[in-house]
Amino acid sequence: MTKKLSTNDIFAKIEKGEPVDVKEVEFVSPDTMRDKLYAKITEMPSSINHFADLCGIYPSHLHEFLKGTKNLGRDKLIIVCIVLKLNLRETREVLKCTLQSDFYPKNQRDFIIMSGIKAHRSVDDINELLMNNGLSVLS
Repeated sequence: MTKKLSTNDIFAKIEKGEPVDVKEVEFVSPDTMRDKLYAKITEMPSSINHFADLCGIYPSHLHEFLKGTKNLGRDKLIIVCIVLKLNLRETREVLKCTLQSDFYPKNQRDFIIMSGIKAHRSVDDINELLMNNGLSVLS
């Protein structure tokens, strides 16, 4: 069995111009991440419809996302992660695997969101911090 490279190792090899054997790469797909999110949502004590309401998403939109027929925007995915109480590393993985942009810590809005996730704040608390800094809220 071939050892799988970490994301950082893959980047380093590519930047150095070294060959990367595809057998060393564990590719991820948006479908795999959707399956993981679905499993976490179904572990919650509420229904998927109630979960969608907590996230401010139409239940039909969430169902379509989980089936892979519709995408969620970056803010909605971040909200889903916060409501699921995912940590910052897990949230970043969701963003990357669903082909959304990762957080950029030198962007004030992203910095506040990242800090809020790290401190286990709610969506409402993070949105209040964003508003107090004149930034657009998660929606």
